[in-house]
Order: sequence, then structure tokens, then C-alpha cells
Amino acid sequence: MEDYLTIGEISKLTAVPISTLRYYDSEGIFSPALKDEKNNYRYYTGFQIPVLKIIVHLKKLGFTNDSIKSHLNNLNYSHTLELITKIIEETKAEIKRLQRIEKELIQNSEQIKYLIEIDEKIDAFFIEEIDEIKAVYTEISLDIDSKKIIQAAFKKLDSSLNSNNSSEVSKKIDAPLSNTILPIGIYALIIPKENIDNGSFKEEKIILMQDVKNIEKKITIPKNRFACLYCKNKFKNRREYIDKLLEWVKENGFEIIGDAIIHFLAGPGFVKDPKELLYAVKIPIK
Repeated sequence: MEDYLTIGEISKLTAVPISTLRYYDSEGIFSPALKDEKNNYRYYTGFQIPVLKIIVHLKKLGFTNDSIKSHLNNLNYSHTLELITKIIEETKAEIKRLQRIEKELIQNSEQIKYLIEIDEKIDAFFIEEIDEIKAVYTEISLDIDSKKIIQAAFKKLDSSLNSNNSSEVSKKIDAPLSNTILPIGIYALIIPKENIDNGSFKEEKIILMQDVKNIEKKITIPKNRFACLYCKNKFKNRREYIDKLLEWVKENGFEIIGDAIIHFLAGPGFVKDPKELLYAVKIPIK
């Protein structure tokens, strides 16, 4: 046995853990030159060390167990080149995937920073100029139980989106529907100006603030100055905050010139109390 190395000795010489050597043996990648059937001890030869180092290097390059075995079974330059070429292509694809993830993470971090900024402005009135918004919508049915109207409208819009969510459609829509940003801040309710004027404050549309080409019902919210109020509470109490904003608009001598928006910013998954929502009431003014 003088010419053999124990599993512990070859582990020290190559810095490959004993557990890994046993795993390679079980997978048929790298087996000992001799195995004592009585005590199950593994013994290796010095000539196996270069092979083990090659295996370690191939593992580092991303070779799978099967591709390593294929290399060792063939030991043919052309065959090994084919294996490497395949891994190069797989690596390029993985780099692109990681770049997409990096881009999404950056976008998501900006969203969270925005929510942090909003948290510091809860219950504060302010004026904001908002660029034109192109959106798709569904009507809110008034024949449904008032407590379920919003929920039903969300379900209806989501069903419409899902029915159009083919790979072809996915190419034609922006970030939220292609899952590149967190699903926050992309939905809103529309209260027509006439419903503000008559005091009913009924929401008539729910919108997704993206231009989905295969959905026919579209709406454009023109660029305007908006009186805004960020709210964080139970959504059923929204009327109270709409009243507060309308009073502030009146006190400051502004004129309402269009439909009001209730913009959903964060809810379950981002707000601790599942019964609360973070949203903004926005009213166009001049």
C-alpha cells in the first residue's frame, strides 16, 4: 500500500474536501484506484491527482457532472472543445439573465426609495405636475355590492390582462406587465369631475397605467398640475381624505379642471396592516 494515498492524504494535497471526494465517487466522476471491501477505505494513486485538478477546474468553469464524465470518457480534443463551446453559450445567456436581474433590482430599489419618500409626506398637501399618462381601463359596475365594487373591477381588469398576456403581447407592453418592476403604483381609480361636482364621488373606472396594445379600452390622462394628498389608512375611509383635499383646493383658490385620481401605491406585502393601503388622492387644478 506504500504507493497509494488515503482519501485524507489526497484531500490535503489537492484541498478538495473529503466529502467532495466521496460525492465524486458516488457520482462516478472520480473514483479511487482501490477500495478495501473489508473496511470501505478508499485509496488513490499520485497519477490521479492531475485528473482531480482538471475536474476541479472544469467544475469552476461550469461543467456539469455529465459533461465532466463525457470529457473523461472520451479524452478527445474536438469533443472537449464542443463541451466548452456549449458552456460558453450557456454562460453568455446567464450573463444576459443576470444583467436583466440587475436592471430589475435597480428599478425596484428606486420604487422602494420612492415609497420611503412618500411615507414622510403622509397627510401633507402639495402640488405636483404629472406628465401625460396612457392607460388601459375597465368600468366599475354599479350593480355589484358596494363593498365588492373595487375588488370586482380589479378582477375584471386582471382577467382582461391575463387573456392578452401571450408572448406577443408581452413584447408590446412596458415594465410592470413584463415583471421588471414590483407590482406597486401601477393601478388607480378614476372619479369623473361630474361625480366630484355632484358630491357622489363614485369611481367609474379602474386603470392600469400602461399602454397595452391588445386591450381596446384606453384612456389618456393629460399632463396637468395636480393637488395631491398621500394617505395611509383603511381604503373605506377614502371619502374623508377626498373631502380634506377638496377643502384645501377651495381654500387656496384653485379650480378643479378634470377627473380625480385615487392612485394605489402600496398594499398587502408592503404595508404592515393588511387592512391599510398607501394611496394618493390627486385632483387636476389650475
